[in-house]
Amino acid sequence: MHLHSNSPGQTAAIAAGLAACLRAGDVVALRGELGSGKTVFARGALAALGHRGKVCSPTYSLVVNYHIPAADLDIYHFDAYLADKESQFLAEGGAELLGGNGICFVEWPERIAQFLPKEYLSVEFAESGDAEARTLRISGAGERCRELLQQFGDSQRFGRESFAAASSSGNGGRA
Repeated sequence: MHLHSNSPGQTAAIAAGLAACLRAGDVVALRGELGSGKTVFARGALAALGHRGKVCSPTYSLVVNYHIPAADLDIYHFDAYLADKESQFLAEGGAELLGGNGICFVEWPERIAQFLPKEYLSVEFAESGDAEARTLRISGAGERCRELLQQFGDSQRFGRESFAAASSSGNGGRA
């Protein structure tokens, strides 16, 4: 699935749409160059899942746990940019978090590929035209990823159809 984003706000909105489909045990690998939108995506997903605080890239802390009390859900945001530290953390038991009882977002997943579960969703970010535009390629393998992609794709189509219908009805795109 390929989606286009013209701004960080649109990237966060795409993440929010995907977050609505996630459940405990899901792992989302975020791939892209520095500044491509990985943390913006994680921030948008976390906000949609109920987190109301600040979200920063966990480059130096390796992983940040965000607990969402209303959903009794833990969300783990990994950053494997400093792969040596991340590999050590994962080898010392942190790998149990990946695919465990929470939802995981992993920046720079290719640096810890040996620790990723067999099934995970991948979001690849590529620059697309101007400085803020991005193409997001969302893919995955396995039954759970197929379910996620189907559910997310259906929600994206429904969202576009609702927007188009509301726009043509003259209410400015508000459903």
